[in-house]
Amino acid sequence: MSSPKTRSTTRPRLAGRLLALGVVLACLPGCGGSDSPTGSSGGVPILLLLNADGPFSISLQGQTITAQGPYNFTLKPGAYEMTGQMRTTVLSIDFSKVSGTGGVEAGSVRNAAGPAVDVSQCGVLYLAYSPPSNVRVQFTVTESNAAACKS
Repeated sequence: MSSPKTRSTTRPRLAGRLLALGVVLACLPGCGGSDSPTGSSGGVPILLLLNADGPFSISLQGQTITAQGPYNFTLKPGAYEMTGQMRTTVLSIDFSKVSGTGGVEAGSVRNAAGPAVDVSQCGVLYLAYSPPSNVRVQFTVTESNAAACKS
C-alpha cells in the first residue's frame, strides 16, 4: 500500500494566477470594450483588473462584477471602497492607468477586510485557506498623472 503524494496546491495556483494576470496585462490596449461597466461620466478613467481561480463577486459604485477580466470605470477624484466575497482560494485586484489624466493613486490601495497576503502600491492579492471570505478594498482616485498607478 503506497501513501498518496502530498504537495502544496497553493504555489501552482498562485503561479497560474500570475500567468493569467500577465495575459490580461498583455491585452490591455485592446481590452475593456463597451460591455465593461463604467461609473459616472466626466471623471478619471481607471482600469480594474480582476483575476481569480474560482467564483467571486466584487461591487464598485453599485455595479457587481462576477467574472475575471479588465474593467474600465470612470470615477470622480476621491475615496472609494469595493466590497465583495471570494468563494475561491486566490483573488487578485489590481488597478492600472487607462489614458488621459490621473487614475488610482499609487500607494492609496488598502485592504480594509479579507485574507490579504500582499498589498502593493496598486493592488491586493487575497489567499483564502477556508473560503468563502469577505473582502473590502479602499483606494483613492486622483487627477495627477505623476501619482497614478501605471500598468
